[in-house]
Amino acid sequence: MLIDLELPNKSDKSSKRSQYLLNSGVEKKSFRANKKVVVVFWMILIVVIPYFLTNKFVNGYTLRQAQMISLLGLGTLWWGLQGVHRLRLHILDYFVLAFTLSHFLSLPLAYDFANSFFSSQQNLSLAVLYFIGRVLWLRDPEFSKKAFGIAFIALSVLFLVETFAGLFRLSEYLSKNNYPAINSSTIYKLKTPALHKNRLALLLLLCFASNLYYVLSKDVSSRLRIVGLLLCWLSGSLVLYMHSRSAWLSFAFLLLSIIVFAVIAAPNRRRQSLLLLTILLLAVGSTYMMAVKNIGDSKGLESRVNPAKVVKSRSATERFYLWDMGWQIFKKNPLVGVGAGNWHSASLEQGLAGLQTSNKKVYWHPHNDFIRIADELGIVGLLGFVGLFVSCLIMLLILLRNGKKESWIMIIACSAVLAYGIASVFIGPRTQLPLQVLFFAFLIAAGSEYQLFSATRVDAEEQAPSKNSFALLFVLGLVLISTVANANYQYEIRSRIAKIKRLNKQKRAGNAIALQREDHYLLQSFNVQKATLHYTYGNTEERLGNLVAAKQQFESALLAEAHHYHSIWKLGRISLIQNDTATAGELFKRASAIYPHDKNIQSDLVRWHLAAGDTTSAKAVLEEMPMRFAETKTLYKLISDEEAN
Repeated sequence: MLIDLELPNKSDKSSKRSQYLLNSGVEKKSFRANKKVVVVFWMILIVVIPYFLTNKFVNGYTLRQAQMISLLGLGTLWWGLQGVHRLRLHILDYFVLAFTLSHFLSLPLAYDFANSFFSSQQNLSLAVLYFIGRVLWLRDPEFSKKAFGIAFIALSVLFLVETFAGLFRLSEYLSKNNYPAINSSTIYKLKTPALHKNRLALLLLLCFASNLYYVLSKDVSSRLRIVGLLLCWLSGSLVLYMHSRSAWLSFAFLLLSIIVFAVIAAPNRRRQSLLLLTILLLAVGSTYMMAVKNIGDSKGLESRVNPAKVVKSRSATERFYLWDMGWQIFKKNPLVGVGAGNWHSASLEQGLAGLQTSNKKVYWHPHNDFIRIADELGIVGLLGFVGLFVSCLIMLLILLRNGKKESWIMIIACSAVLAYGIASVFIGPRTQLPLQVLFFAFLIAAGSEYQLFSATRVDAEEQAPSKNSFALLFVLGLVLISTVANANYQYEIRSRIAKIKRLNKQKRAGNAIALQREDHYLLQSFNVQKATLHYTYGNTEERLGNLVAAKQQFESALLAEAHHYHSIWKLGRISLIQNDTATAGELFKRASAIYPHDKNIQSDLVRWHLAAGDTTSAKAVLEEMPMRFAETKTLYKLISDEEAN
């Protein structure tokens, strides 16, 4: 297996491609079964996982998404193995393998082995789907294009309906609460299934890219072309309407990339370029009519609403702070990183709590996938991730140099991957598994079309099955079973935690403690929620007055996660009950230093300062809080009373 970057001969390309497809085709008897598998594969990958397995429909949706990815790999593995001899590994495939391998290289030094192992399993499952998708595409390229496009049309329709419904609900909410119309200051309140407005804009951008195929390709019917044009117009308009600067930049790059390669490399250049420019003008014009006229500045917003409700954006400043912190984390672990999924723990250790964020929270990611991957997977993982985008750029340049008919899907897929890379610099789409899945879907299309584009050797030896490829795909397929089992195990833990919390909330701690004693097996080493589970158990013991047992559970939570500030706070409360005020104060301060935005921690710290007669420190704690809560007035009154005495 060699990296096939040979430039195709310009003579008789179409006949060689036809011969390649003929020699690597499927027997007629298996065409029908293969088409069913292809349809199921793309519908689950592009529609079911990103839309239906979200918090709108499923509890514990992240774990269900990981489980479905592995089940999809298991369900289609047989067809992948049957056609694996058609697979010729090229530059993109090798970078996918390198990126996957880097997850496991980081395990020995991972902050949280269980969390890193589970994250590595998820990425391995995506890699398996990538190679299975490549094989299915090569078995029947033309039908795979159709299934790929139809799946994205379905996803586009679903998310367009969801987004318009969300905008309608948001408009009603703003009107009811006397806010201005939807603009850059209020769009952040938009609620959609499991996606923040920046990531929703990126998803709509990917839908826009996929639907361009129906606008530009000469092999589609007039009806599909009209549908593609309509979906491009709506999704493109909403991308701009989301007021996401990263999505705007990615959108501009996507259009520029496709236009450039269309003009230079594609047939009927003038007509297709004019179509693209028309789409751009339609999107910009409709967006101007819907959004730009209603954009309000911060002064207008402050004059119409309660100043306490105004959120002044400091996103750029916060990102620079987070990126600098990411650099500090990387310098400590440059080779293999802190382990997949462990950036949050590393950031707490680094001192993330010193950041006073505009949206009142500690970030779980640095809003930059390149920095996060460098921190979690080290230089090896970063090179593998960057290589995915470099590979697509190289493939586009080869296409640009040689030109070829029927290359629209490759131009669009590679351009979409590069646009995703630009968005990755600012919003961190890697935190959302659906976006990762769509990213890999475009990689499958780009990698498969490039193999077909560059396949010039069709001799018998080239068609022989590759034992190395077969062994690779087979081994990757076997581990999917363990991924499904692990995801199911984590889901069971999550469900049990939710049930215990519900019983405690219903003041049925006796039932909760009985349930806990049945579930001691859940406290195994591969439990990625071990700290949360111990903390939940400790809360139950505390409700029953078993302070010794509760203290043991909270201390166990800290052993699992050293910066679990809720457990530190609870230990402080137990110390206060036991009249150890000095220890309680230190624990409250320690919890507040890790997470200064929790109202319960800050309230207890203020009361502790008041008990010690230190009104100055108590007032300082309240003044440093980035937001107010219901008890703030009461605490200020207590401070005033203490100062009066």
